[in-house]
Amino acid sequence: FDPNCEGGIDGSVVINSVIGGRGPYTYSFNSGNFNQENSILNLSAGQYSIAVKDTFGCVIDTLFNLIDPPSFTINLGNDTTIILGDSILLSPQFGIPTTSIVNLAWSPSPPCDTCFQNYFMPINTTRVILTARSILGCESTDEIVVRVDEGNEIFIPNVFSPNNDDINDRFTVFGSPRVVSIRSLKVFNRWGEIVFENENFAPSDLSAGWDGRLNGKPLNPGVFVYVSEVELFGQTIKILKGDVTLLR
Repeated sequence: FDPNCEGGIDGSVVINSVIGGRGPYTYSFNSGNFNQENSILNLSAGQYSIAVKDTFGCVIDTLFNLIDPPSFTINLGNDTTIILGDSILLSPQFGIPTTSIVNLAWSPSPPCDTCFQNYFMPINTTRVILTARSILGCESTDEIVVRVDEGNEIFIPNVFSPNNDDINDRFTVFGSPRVVSIRSLKVFNRWGEIVFENENFAPSDLSAGWDGRLNGKPLNPGVFVYVSEVELFGQTIKILKGDVTLLR
């Protein structure tokens, strides 16, 4: 007679049926005592023996091997740094075929919850975590830190010379493409009076900047104080203060 065995996901072996002989049958695992228990649980990898005895005392035995399943791992890669406004594609490597994975859990939530690859566009340093569950019920987790570098996004000159030579004639806020808008730019004289003000204009727009005049009249050379509110990508707001020297 021939025992029909199968392995379980928890390192178990179960005898589903016995062909031949006459029941009832008793079972012995690894030369243990015969009894009616037809399964053994929580086995580690290795070689084992099973013996089956029928009601007439006939015995058949066999050896079988349990091997460890493929290691279920996730690798999101090394921590990385991106420039503000850029995106990153995370393509995790799995220790088992993706066809054996039945559930994914990304944090923070990505554009596609069920996708094995995802783009992320964080506006500040973010820890991305991925947990997956296999068809056998095993879970694995990995994480990656995506650092965001704001870089040198904004430049405000400290001197300008409005003398109509088309060189540094206007004072304005310069910015990279990641600067969304100059919400405001105000310039004050040494007595705290506003000599120039403009709102909601594009970075690096010279026509929106100060031409060194007040009420249409050129001001004398001197040092002026500015305050600017700048909006960066991701609705980040920066308040910038400093001084600028007007030269003639």
